[in-house]
Amino acid sequence: MKLIDNGADFLIKKFLAIICIFLIYGCQSIQIFEQINDYKNSIFETKKYSYSEMLQIKPDKTKLIVSLNNGDEYLAFFSSKSNLWISSDNSKFFIRNAKVVESFNLQYDFEIINFKGINIEHNAYFRFKNPDSGYLPINYSYKQLEEGELYLRTINQNVKYKLYKEDFNIDLLSWSGSNYYWLDFEGNLIRLDQEINSFGDRITLTK
Repeated sequence: MKLIDNGADFLIKKFLAIICIFLIYGCQSIQIFEQINDYKNSIFETKKYSYSEMLQIKPDKTKLIVSLNNGDEYLAFFSSKSNLWISSDNSKFFIRNAKVVESFNLQYDFEIINFKGINIEHNAYFRFKNPDSGYLPINYSYKQLEEGELYLRTINQNVKYKLYKEDFNIDLLSWSGSNYYWLDFEGNLIRLDQEINSFGDRITLTK
């Protein structure tokens, strides 16, 4: 009887010890998880902004204003890794040579490779990711339309620009269209209006 009691007592103590360990490390894990979420939320805001709120944004060169099909506006924050911008609606964009060349978390994500830059007539390759279209030849040609001055909300300044029109064509999809790029006089992107799929959806990015 005593052996049974001792065995039961040992099992109870072992069970209690396991519960204590779980509670200690479980609480630590929850705290770590909360800290990560707090950190993420402090960097990547998670709400959309009204026009009046946009006007109150602190000037910041590491932000862009994102809009799809002239709908709600979101802030996109610059990541130092490979020119990646992360929007507050969790969409992500790679911008290279003043153009969105890859997207994530859109309805139809895409990728462009071998893009050589604005105002240089050339061929590149376009791919829809899901379903995967494979790399399709795309042709680009350019024309400068005008010069002017544009007020940029994220830096609270007027900036002089050159506006370029880009015509593109993918023969295999019977898809052609035009995009527009506003560059400052140093060649930096300050605004773009780009068609992102063959259904006519467009993305607008503005400093």
